Amino acid sequence: MTGPSTPSRTTTLFLLYCVAMGAMVLLLGRTGHMPRIDTTTLMRFDALHYAGIMRDGYASNSSAFFPLFPFIWKCTSLGPIGISILNGTLFMAATAWMIRILRPPLHAVLLFAALPAMLFFFVPYSEATFFLGATGMIWAARERKPWMIALAMVWCTLARPSFTVLLPALLIMVGLGEGTITRKAGHMLLYTGACALALLAVILAQHAATGNYFGFYAAQAEFGNTFKMPKLPLTSWGGDAVVRLDSVALLAGATAGVLLLRAIGRRTLSHLPAPPPEVVLSMAYVAGMALLALLLRNGSLYSLNRFVFATPFALVLIAHYIRKPIPINGRRAAIMFLVLSLYFLLFASFVHIRTFLTYSALAGFLILIVYALGRPGAQALRHPALWAALIGVMVFQLYFIHRFLSGLWVA
Repeated sequence: MTGPSTPSRTTTLFLLYCVAMGAMVLLLGRTGHMPRIDTTTLMRFDALHYAGIMRDGYASNSSAFFPLFPFIWKCTSLGPIGISILNGTLFMAATAWMIRILRPPLHAVLLFAALPAMLFFFVPYSEATFFLGATGMIWAARERKPWMIALAMVWCTLARPSFTVLLPALLIMVGLGEGTITRKAGHMLLYTGACALALLAVILAQHAATGNYFGFYAAQAEFGNTFKMPKLPLTSWGGDAVVRLDSVALLAGATAGVLLLRAIGRRTLSHLPAPPPEVVLSMAYVAGMALLALLLRNGSLYSLNRFVFATPFALVLIAHYIRKPIPINGRRAAIMFLVLSLYFLLFASFVHIRTFLTYSALAGFLILIVYALGRPGAQALRHPALWAALIGVMVFQLYFIHRFLSGLWVA
């Protein structure tokens, strides 16, 4: 597969990948190598909360979950399989839109499509609804359309309680962008007002059912999401495999945070142009989500992989930085391995030689991905390291799909 990749070609191959992965999961289910996709296996964890809100409202269901996706589900009158198909269709359509917006290299899209967190776009979760709104926000940010950004902010706030990260990310994007102070202040007020309006709608809807204006915050406290210093070692729910998955999500968030601080420093101290607005927005969102998980959950990072990777912001960052590859030689690979090994100590990689070797293998795999992406698109697509990395990520994707359908925690 050589030659330049056009958006239409990239979209076609992305859709083919999604269809092929779905067919493989169905085939493995029919042959007994994976649980079958049915009402029982799809209705796991958060899906049960959304289904309860869809049927009965908030009177007997958690206010931690926001109403847009349950409202869409109720309007469609679809069952679990039908709403999962609709979610998958929304995700694929929004990703096709993202491809037209960003014109990313083909291997960026393939890597994004193979991430384990993609499974949440094909189950009764709110990821696809949020993805659609966030894609609209990214388009509006690129096109400099503040009123469309405000409308996208309303949609995203109604979809998920991400406003605590998304609004600050928008404000950072505005602050680093071009324009007069007056213009920037006006845009900041517009986006803050849009977020407040949507949040008010959520509060009133939940109060009408529960009598509590602050049910969302009470529900978050019940889940243990209150500010506290993280306790070491860092952990997650669901066992060692999920801890390693969330550790990679935290690494992505920390990297985005470093890049964001670098962009802020270059902009404010050296008066250099900031990265494109959608890149700043994405860096701030991914870094903010990782920071919020650290500060709210006492060192437990559950669901961080989903909140970081199952978003269009992950695709923005992958597409942007793949165009600026880092060539990897033996010395750089050794330094990266040392840094990653030290980082994984935060997750108690030292407790047993087997655990240490597992994290060492993960570090090696991450270096393989960076090495595979360290050349221009056409060259990368011809390099066996890229295909080895993609196949490895696809295997992990299948593994976590199997876990979810088996009723085991992923995110």
